Parts: sequence; C-alpha cells; structure tokens
Amino acid sequence: MRCFSIFYSTSVDDVVAYVEGKKHIKGVGLMMMAPNIEAEDTRIYFRKMKEWLQHIQRTYSEWVHLS
Repeated sequence: MRCFSIFYSTSVDDVVAYVEGKKHIKGVGLMMMAPNIEAEDTRIYFRKMKEWLQHIQRTYSEWVHLS
C-alpha cells in the first residue's frame, strides 16, 4: 500500500463517505501538495489525484475540483 496523502489510497472511499455524511462539511474536490522532489517526479502524485477524483465522481458528481 502506498501512502499518497494524509490517508492511504484504500481509504479514499471511507474519507469521502465520512465528509458526505456531515451536514456542516461540503466536499467539492481534492487538493494536494506534491512532495519536495524534482518536478518531473511529481507527475505520479498528480496523476493519482486525478484518478481518485474520477473515482469519487462516479458516486458524488458534485466533487469537481482538483487543485
């Protein structure tokens, strides 16, 4: 299992479901900060975030932002 963020990739669905279950939180997208490495080496992280957003959008179409 590879950690790309504050949570592991296997828990993305759990985190989104948690956020969606809260009345006082409105999830609209994902945000990340790439690690401090060579710019070319950060592509894998941004690619994975895009994949996660597309996965989330299958269930929650209002999640549209990626930054």
